[in-house]
Amino acid sequence: MQKFEFFLRRVGTSLFVLIGVSVITFFLARVVPSNAAALYIGPKARAEDIERVTKQLGLDKPLPVQYAIYMQELLRGDMGTSISTKRPITEELAGRIPATLELLFSGMFVAILIGVPLGVLGARWQGKPIDAAVRVLSIVGVSMPAFFLGLIFQIIFSEIWIFFRSQGVWTVTCDFQIR
Repeated sequence: MQKFEFFLRRVGTSLFVLIGVSVITFFLARVVPSNAAALYIGPKARAEDIERVTKQLGLDKPLPVQYAIYMQELLRGDMGTSISTKRPITEELAGRIPATLELLFSGMFVAILIGVPLGVLGARWQGKPIDAAVRVLSIVGVSMPAFFLGLIFQIIFSEIWIFFRSQGVWTVTCDFQIR
């Protein structure tokens, strides 16, 4: 019974956090001093087009009503339309999921490939210089901002060692001729 109560507390806390994040992001997006309808149409928007798109997007309604509509559509799986590409956001996300998963799994592979042997080395020679070097390396790795560490690894692997390509997706091609 104790585990079930713990689970219910965790679910309740997670729902509270999700609702809080949705409220904060929704209202921050509405507070930004710009006209979303004008951004949606583009720089050469006419006043009547802006008014039509404002009604079409529901931006003429009060903020609590807009939030309720936003949450209803979000719970149905409709995340809206991208302002820049005019495509549904779910399609935009679906097109980027394969590259994201590739990056996730390759990053985890490299982390395991490097982290496990370094952890074994540090544990095997505990209190020795190797252990101290592993601890310093791990503290520096954790303390450094992820974007900076990513740029450093990108330079090392793609420019210096030419181990990975720095742009595009890996493709396997077969360039041989049979004579």
